[in-house]
Amino acid sequence: MTRRPTSLTAFAALLAAMGAAAGDAPKQPPKPEEKAERRMAPQKLQAGMALAAASHLLHPNPAVRRAAIDALKDRGDPDVVPALILALRFHDDEDRLHEALRALTGGGADRSGWREWMLWQEAHPEMRAFAGFAAFKGQALAAIDPSFHDFVHADVAHDIRLEEIT
Repeated sequence: MTRRPTSLTAFAALLAAMGAAAGDAPKQPPKPEEKAERRMAPQKLQAGMALAAASHLLHPNPAVRRAAIDALKDRGDPDVVPALILALRFHDDEDRLHEALRALTGGGADRSGWREWMLWQEAHPEMRAFAGFAAFKGQALAAIDPSFHDFVHADVAHDIRLEEIT
């Protein structure tokens, strides 16, 4: 019996295939001592995977965006909700994004767009973003104006939640 790959596995395979198509040279497998150094705590690994997938929510290729949305949804942790809401602002994968948001928040079926989800997020301060969200948000907003890098990153204290900066 073959196992169906998870969305995260499929996402990783898609990114690897894109790298191979772009001509990236295959990497040598790490030596045993390097493997030990690369091991991460499960929380750090989860946060890294969330950041990697979230970074692809804004990719110009719709297949990459869909794979990222599915990977974040299947991860099952609502800490990615702020990233999915931000993605609504930039791309038209709305049905898939809304489905993921409803699944991760336990509802919100009446929410029909970015503005409504932002209001929902404002009303739910307990909903905190994954570690690394500040880097993702800074990258996304810098696409509009590079000056956002000056004040949207992890080392800057804000008067409002980072998730609410638009």
